[in-house]
Amino acid sequence: MHDPIATGRRGAMRAVVVSALVAAVAALAALALAGLESAGAVAAGAVAMLVGNLAAVMVALRGGIMPARAAFARLVLGTAGKWLLVVAVVAVALAVLKLPALPMLVGLLAAEVVYLLALGLWNGRLQD
Repeated sequence: MHDPIATGRRGAMRAVVVSALVAAVAALAALALAGLESAGAVAAGAVAMLVGNLAAVMVALRGGIMPARAAFARLVLGTAGKWLLVVAVVAVALAVLKLPALPMLVGLLAAEVVYLLALGLWNGRLQD
């Protein structure tokens, strides 16, 4: 039997893993080019986005087949939770850890762009 929810969940989890790998490469590149503090900021930004994406996947794609209103509510809740987690992690990294903002933004963007590319959203299809 074909389960589109499980297929979507597997694709989204694969996208999170690909995003984590690229984020690690970005942090290593920052370490080589700009030093430990910038590498930590890139890693913190990437981790913020990865945790947010993982939370969104777990909330939006659990529970199996359900009515459209419930599925949409899970999607909205997952997206809102994602951005709340991202903002919370970034706020802690900026205020408490005093990490530089620009490298953190690079980590955030790298993780999100690769996540979207791995999902296949920019070419109009979801990958199996």
